[in-house]
Amino acid sequence: MSGLVAALLVTLRWMQPAGSPPVEAFRVYLAAHPSRPGLIVYQGIPAPDELGAYSTSIEVGGNVFGWVTALNSIGESEPSNARLFVESTKVRGTRRQR
Repeated sequence: MSGLVAALLVTLRWMQPAGSPPVEAFRVYLAAHPSRPGLIVYQGIPAPDELGAYSTSIEVGGNVFGWVTALNSIGESEPSNARLFVESTKVRGTRRQR
């Protein structure tokens, strides 16, 4: 997962690992601290781009931590690594899949 904060808009971008089970939806969580649980701010399955990356934009207030999970018939995946989104700072991470 990567993100760029510009004012109060965060654009998240992530890849589904090759060979992982089909995903029915993704959830994006935000929290003031990297501990879980956080607030679900997005649930859905955006169309992947030409490289297979998914993305969505989220409005936030202040510096926040964000992470992504995947949902399928088995349940919800383990969360990605939590990343701090700070104004004008690009961050990168990877997503884990069950």
